[in-house]
Amino acid sequence: MKYIKKVLGEDLRQYTMIVALAALIIIFNIASGGKMVTSSNFQNLISGNAYVLVLALGMLMVIVIGQIDLSVGSVAGFASTGGEKSSLFTKSISPHNCLSATLSKSSM
Repeated sequence: MKYIKKVLGEDLRQYTMIVALAALIIIFNIASGGKMVTSSNFQNLISGNAYVLVLALGMLMVIVIGQIDLSVGSVAGFASTGGEKSSLFTKSISPHNCLSATLSKSSM
């Protein structure tokens, strides 16, 4: 234990979330039969959440330089409703159904 404290520092509490994440990854990997920690799974996670990654990196830069910007959530909501509208119009769904889907999506 003294060696771990020497390597990681005296305050081990700052690493508890990393240890918890590692424990969850190990538990779910065992429960899924080794299918969780695969390159295709990581690729699916990254491609499915790419917009969140872009928003998080943008917010990281804003926070690092000391500015506070709360408009990211509204811009993401506006962009998702625009994408919803365009995808529904291309599938030839009636405008009334498209409007109701857009309003229900933006209210979440």
